[in-house]
Amino acid sequence: LKKGKRSNIRKQLSQLFKIEPLNSAADAGHAASQQDDKKVQLSPINEDAEKQAPEIGIQTVLADWDGFQLFMQHVTTEFSMENLLAIVELTQFQQYYHFDRVKVDAEEANSSDTFVELPLDKIPHSAIVYDKNLNIQQKCVELCEKYVLAGSIHELNISYKTRKYLTDLYNEQFSSKTVSECSFAFDKVIQELCSVILDSFWRFRDTHIFQEWASKKYT
Repeated sequence: LKKGKRSNIRKQLSQLFKIEPLNSAADAGHAASQQDDKKVQLSPINEDAEKQAPEIGIQTVLADWDGFQLFMQHVTTEFSMENLLAIVELTQFQQYYHFDRVKVDAEEANSSDTFVELPLDKIPHSAIVYDKNLNIQQKCVELCEKYVLAGSIHELNISYKTRKYLTDLYNEQFSSKTVSECSFAFDKVIQELCSVILDSFWRFRDTHIFQEWASKKYT
């Protein structure tokens, strides 16, 4: 992944998350990281990578920073970046409230605490999730306004049932939900989005860019 495109992905995420610019220390660290990245060249496609490619699933791609950026670039060309953006931001929400995810009823007991693995140490923090001036109910409201409500700026392609459930909670400002209950609020959304982006992922696997990345990773 070229330096310019790498910077653009980070910039896109920063703008969409509406975060403040990195401070000078972080900038210096990021610049050093970019210098290291410039030294890494994609290897030519080889037989080992081609044999390994059929076994590479979407989780493997999303967990790798280079793979994540390449897939983000791909879904941008398909005008479906909001799906991956939402997975990132809602996964940050899940993990931010990890210790509050106490399963208190049958529905929650059937849910999973196996989060989507992402390179979160490299991805900018969500301005909503990490806003210490907002309580969890207020964060749920803002995330609904961003992704769930009909006509929202990044309206997601989710089921009617899931949208109605969250819209009803939004209308009451999540006031009937405890912190623990709110921490599970977007689990179903993430599950549905992971299914939605699979079509994009299979198309991504057919690209030469994916083959180059697989060659680099498994050489």
